[in-house]
Amino acid sequence: MPPNIAPIFTLTPVIGAGLLSSANTNRDGTGDLVSILTGSANGTRVTRIRIISTGGTVTAGMVRIFITLPSSGTYLYDECAISAVTPSGSEQGFDSTFEYIGEKALILPANAILKASTHNAETFVVWAEGGDY
Repeated sequence: MPPNIAPIFTLTPVIGAGLLSSANTNRDGTGDLVSILTGSANGTRVTRIRIISTGGTVTAGMVRIFITLPSSGTYLYDECAISAVTPSGSEQGFDSTFEYIGEKALILPANAILKASTHNAETFVVWAEGGDY
């Protein structure tokens, strides 16, 4: 079979979000994980993940990104170090964005699930943006 040499592009924009609040110190894919986005039948390209604190004071910790592959398991994909911050009228809460562009784009196969967890019991929204093929 000849290789596919024609570039392909996503067809439908997608965005997924999940609210994290339960502490999970595990790095092995166990414990409380929140589903953010599921790969479509033809796959999903994720180009950006944004993490935003929505509660009060945030202590140093981690937000972890996992991928659950059908019939294979759940695996750590990325980590975001959370810096301590106390939001106020002059101090914004924690906010970080990972860009997965070009060859570094995250491609979720069909039915693979992007998940997240927080190391500390603090509240974050995790957004995933991209497109379905």
